[in-house]
Amino acid sequence: MTFSVRVHRTNDWDLNVRLLISLIITLALVIAVHLMIGWSIIFEPWTLIPVIEIIPSIILVLFSYLLRSIRIMDWFDRAQFPSSTQVMLQHNLWNNLLPMRTGELSFPVLATKHLETDIAKSLIALFWFRVFDLLCICIILVCALSLWLDHPVFIAPALLVFFIFIPVVNFFQEKIPTLFANQKLKLNTVLKRLKTESKQLWRCLLWSIANWISKLLAYAGIFSIFANTDFVDSMIAAIGGELTSILPIHGIAGLGTYEAGIVSVSLTMNMSYENTLAAGVNLHLFLLSITLLTGLLSLLVPLIKQQRNDNEI
Repeated sequence: MTFSVRVHRTNDWDLNVRLLISLIITLALVIAVHLMIGWSIIFEPWTLIPVIEIIPSIILVLFSYLLRSIRIMDWFDRAQFPSSTQVMLQHNLWNNLLPMRTGELSFPVLATKHLETDIAKSLIALFWFRVFDLLCICIILVCALSLWLDHPVFIAPALLVFFIFIPVVNFFQEKIPTLFANQKLKLNTVLKRLKTESKQLWRCLLWSIANWISKLLAYAGIFSIFANTDFVDSMIAAIGGELTSILPIHGIAGLGTYEAGIVSVSLTMNMSYENTLAAGVNLHLFLLSITLLTGLLSLLVPLIKQQRNDNEI
């Protein structure tokens, strides 16, 4: 009993420390932007840029949402498109708003509620989604860097990794349990649970790469507008922000860490620190705005429909 209380207190302490760090990161961004650039300068471009220039990026982001909904619907056999979209939008909302990737935990809860599946299957789906997401981001980054360095020859190895990834995964899924069949290893149990049909993995990977191409084209478009930079440079900078998702600790709603990822990558390309920081903040505001709007709509629309049904009864 004493041990469990101590563990509980330790976990609470760790959580509080991590939350404090997230808050500090967010405040650091707010103060840094205020001192180095000024928030009025950050917001000023929104009043000057024609809306027509932003619309293509909005369409691409919404198209990426459509692809992510289809990916969920394709993975869960009995899933319907409206329910899959609801899960995707709400998971996206919580994942962007909650610190330290705790928003990821909303996926199995939402999938169980809306898709009539169990926790284990939803966790397996989330695992593969994130593996393929990281793979796709890295492959697009290598291709973009190859173009930036003017060495397109590196695109070929990236495409090779893309096409052999699933066969390699299938090989290890088959061989490792066989090699350690007589040993009681948790690895065997985990691999058996994660084992998925090759066709399903391929479909998931293709939905994932299409989603990330659409999303990163949108983000690169927004960044290039605010930073007035080359499209390839903007793509690499946007990927720098997205890669911060693998960090264990983030600022509140990703504020601070996302911009730090963009600036860190941009500095390697000799881009202006102030320029990329301002563009990174505006890109983040853009994606957070769409996330909030679509996420809140996914929460409100079912409630409005339910209220109407209740009134009709």
